[in-house]
Amino acid sequence: MHRHDDELPISATTSFPNTMALSVATEATDLARESIEQRLKLFLERQLLVDFGADITRSSDLFREGLIDSYAYIEIMRFIEAEFGIVISDEEMLLGVEVSLMGLSDFAQKKRAQAR
Repeated sequence: MHRHDDELPISATTSFPNTMALSVATEATDLARESIEQRLKLFLERQLLVDFGADITRSSDLFREGLIDSYAYIEIMRFIEAEFGIVISDEEMLLGVEVSLMGLSDFAQKKRAQAR
């Protein structure tokens, strides 16, 4: 490949506009959120013996669907603490975290961001 003298290669020290940095940061956040949701989904499917799909969706309330009780909720919160290295106070646990795959994932993502 022939390169013109006025074309410089991109290096690790190349400075990109702020929009590029924002895009990369947003992408990293999206990947982290997706990873958290996938790990939670796997845990919930194994523990609750359920498959997320048509009947049980990312936004299904796990209490209303009859899939969990208060004991299972505490177990889920303890899993989130251990799996993602965050601390959940008793107050936060009682404040009404949306108990759906999506809600739990968003909660874990926000807690991780606060811990950084």
